[in-house]
Amino acid sequence: MDIWPRRLAQATSSPGRIALVRQLGERRLNSRQSLCSALSKGGPLVVLIGLLMTTLMRDTETDEQISIIDSGDALTIVDDIATISPGTTSRVLRSAAGAFAFLIVAFALFLFVASGLIAQRDQVVLERTMRDQLARAVAPIGGNIRVGSPVAVLEIPALDIRQIVAEGSTPEVTKSGAGHVRATPMPGQPGNSVVMARRSTFGAPFRHIDSLIKGDIIRVVTGQGRSQYRVTGVERVPAGDPSLFATSSRAGVLSLVTADDALSPSGYSVTRARLVTPAFQSTRHARTISATETGLVGQGGGLTALAVALMLLALIGAGTTWLFLSWRPWSAYLVAAPVILAGIWLVSNLASGILPSTI
Repeated sequence: MDIWPRRLAQATSSPGRIALVRQLGERRLNSRQSLCSALSKGGPLVVLIGLLMTTLMRDTETDEQISIIDSGDALTIVDDIATISPGTTSRVLRSAAGAFAFLIVAFALFLFVASGLIAQRDQVVLERTMRDQLARAVAPIGGNIRVGSPVAVLEIPALDIRQIVAEGSTPEVTKSGAGHVRATPMPGQPGNSVVMARRSTFGAPFRHIDSLIKGDIIRVVTGQGRSQYRVTGVERVPAGDPSLFATSSRAGVLSLVTADDALSPSGYSVTRARLVTPAFQSTRHARTISATETGLVGQGGGLTALAVALMLLALIGAGTTWLFLSWRPWSAYLVAAPVILAGIWLVSNLASGILPSTI
């Protein structure tokens, strides 16, 4: 800080001393005002993300105060280390709570609004692939099918549902729509074929599945042909009950499975349907599945990626604050807003992987 000796040496008169004090005060005031002004002009996104950073910068800075006595005595320099004000802790907590609430609201909007757009896009891609495979008679009908590949077309006229069913029932698969549990027979074959889908997020294809009544028709198309089922009833199956995946080599049954509650499920809502058309020939299928494919367990392995994404979002917030200090507000906003939205989208998408595949 070699600037201080030079400026103090220049302050040899009362007007000089007064001007020095005034200059130091205005400099600190202008610095604070410029940061606050930049944040306020940046819009709500920047204010919310930069709020905590601004509070900490304002309330924990170290001030070097200079006391000048208007007399002939030597100048006295007093170092006064500012202490944290009593209200700093509460302000920091309020800022943190505001940022946390903003992320929660953004996550909720993603889950219940934006995630449906993801599912619709994926269904379009899956349907295009399934149509092409059916036309060329190469649609998979059993064996080692790649997880995520389309395997069936599910239609429920009573609920106006048309879903392309993909192989597998992990949370990642059911983000795109309904998924076939790999350890059960394919639809249209003898045995208990289980199809899972979400109840409240990513388009919620099975939101009203338990409103079906006895006798309602369910149609399925696979690489083996067309099948038709009639609903026999709706039941609740507790978590861990082996009857959910129990199969019979004789009867053809279709079990449509989702969570029994939209937010905090403790079991499954299962709609059973009986095959009324001739069963196709059985094919080989998997005999075991992972816990995340059972419908009530999320993918815990995504926590590391989520933590990295949260740190990236924090860096985006810091960079946004710098932009509004250095650029014109509208220019900074045009650059920062898409990046912030992309960061929130990434965090929300990764966080949704923690949810079970039936919610």
